[in-house]
Amino acid sequence: MLEMKELKRPPTGGVGKAVNLLGVKQVDKTTLKTRAFQEACIYSVVEELAEHLAQLSYSVAFFELSFVPLVQLRSFCKSTNIDRFRREIKALIQQVEANIEFTNAKRMVIDFSPNDPAIESFLKAEKESGSSPLSRFASSLRLRAQQRSDSMVESSVFVGKKLLCLAANYLKLTTRKTRKKAKEKETRKKEPLCLAHPGCLKRSPRLKKSPSPQRNTTTRKKMWPSTRIS
Repeated sequence: MLEMKELKRPPTGGVGKAVNLLGVKQVDKTTLKTRAFQEACIYSVVEELAEHLAQLSYSVAFFELSFVPLVQLRSFCKSTNIDRFRREIKALIQQVEANIEFTNAKRMVIDFSPNDPAIESFLKAEKESGSSPLSRFASSLRLRAQQRSDSMVESSVFVGKKLLCLAANYLKLTTRKTRKKAKEKETRKKEPLCLAHPGCLKRSPRLKKSPSPQRNTTTRKKMWPSTRIS
């Protein structure tokens, strides 16, 4: 994850929404460039790697086991241009180096070989008490991650309540409008029609005109009066 090119330069997609990587399978390209997503990636890398190394922090071979992660973390610090990401990674590097000194100091005192079954008792009391530097650092990171997830849940619940209130208000307005329209229709149906009122005449149905009786168009011949010639 530390090899992503988006983590080596400042974000260009704005702040963005908080992302929980434990419940997200994939994101779009615009989310990759947001500050919230990049911070979630760095926090996830630091927390998961600290948990993993804390389990190995009581091993007699911790110096060899932590060599490759240290090289990767140091190379990321040199390549990134973001100060807050560099601070997070440097804090993890300091704790790993402190744990190396912690285990190496105990290694110099033991008098058995790595193949000896007595190696299982190496730092047994310290492991039960959880006193290694990485164990303490991992517990603090665990607490920070819990606080961050709680704040995300609170913000999502607040937004959900606000959306529910808006939806309820919208439903109330729509129901009022529909009831008002229904009442207006009922009152219009019950009102008697007044033929003198022009608005009522417009609402009254048109009567079909009865066909006018056809006139007899046959022309009668004018009868001239008969004249007698005397």
